[in-house]
Amino acid sequence: MKRKSYRPYVLLSLLLFGCLNLPSFIVTPIRLGAVSISHPLWKKMFILSQSFALVPSVSKEFHDEHQRQLEAENGKLMRQNEQLKKRLLSDDRIESHYKNLKNEVSDPFFVRRQTHLKTRLELEAKSLYAQVIYRQPSAWSSSLWVDVGRRDNEALGFTVVGVNSPVLSGGHLIGIIEDVGEKQSRVRLVTDSSLVVSVRVVRGLTQKHEMLQLVDKLSLALALQGERLLSTEEEQILGEKLNGLKESLQKDAGTKYLAKGELFGTSSPLWRSRSPVLKGVGFNYDFEDAEGPARELRTGKPYSHLIQDRGIALIQEGDLLVTTGFDGIFPADLPVAFVSKVEPLKEGETSYSIEAKLCASEIEDISSVVILPSLEVMREER
Repeated sequence: MKRKSYRPYVLLSLLLFGCLNLPSFIVTPIRLGAVSISHPLWKKMFILSQSFALVPSVSKEFHDEHQRQLEAENGKLMRQNEQLKKRLLSDDRIESHYKNLKNEVSDPFFVRRQTHLKTRLELEAKSLYAQVIYRQPSAWSSSLWVDVGRRDNEALGFTVVGVNSPVLSGGHLIGIIEDVGEKQSRVRLVTDSSLVVSVRVVRGLTQKHEMLQLVDKLSLALALQGERLLSTEEEQILGEKLNGLKESLQKDAGTKYLAKGELFGTSSPLWRSRSPVLKGVGFNYDFEDAEGPARELRTGKPYSHLIQDRGIALIQEGDLLVTTGFDGIFPADLPVAFVSKVEPLKEGETSYSIEAKLCASEIEDISSVVILPSLEVMREER
């Protein structure tokens, strides 16, 4: 009787195991090439499928009715645009911007913000707009591919798309460039567990500014909504509540920079699912920095005068988390997430652990991003 050989199965198993553990310098060019080849192919297949689609005959009555609907919608949009223009140019918005600019130039806090803002503006002046061209379903919360690469850098005469270039959506941090190809690049998202971002708590005007933007975004989306989602009475009530919330958020309050820690995603490196929730660890204020004195973990009182000071919560739900700039990769003061949950402190713990939700709520269905030059490139430029 012929003896059964298991050699092919062993070799096949070793081959599969080796493919899963190939070094990045081999895997990366293969991935870049696959995305580069498949992206135009998908476009051509879509156009081809559309050309074979059956176009039903349209009666004159249907065409006239459709034309009337389009004219009505166009008139509605024109009225909405006029309302939006009036709102954008309203006195309260101008006054709000004026109040934000009314700061003492000699104030150290304002000087630091000026420096961070200057860096941010320099980066944004050389930023590059990019379209998302591919997002693997099994790695949805881990990475995506954009349609810019080395060729775009050559055309600009400056390296915008490089390893460690921050990636934004709507002014909020969503990831970092990990691999750069000729015409496409891969973005590692902040929702991936392998990307760790140094952040700190911001409470006050800056935090409220981000919330105001979200309220404005909701108001704008409702104004541009073609279909009526709510009754007239419900729309009026919602409008009053949103206006009340805006008035509450616009009240004067100082900005405080508090606990510092690290933020990372909850998606695992392989076969990951959609998971927009972020985890945070190590949040405390044990060491003095430019923003203030070191503070006691539980009471938030400065160590220098524990008795006299009332103290303040170092971190709480609703706080805004922004980049610290300490890691040398991300510029300071980029909004990342809002604190959604603070884990209770256990006996002997030296820091808080938290959960957070991204400021960029559209990350699940994002179609375009803005890429900033890396801080390393900007330093070399200077």
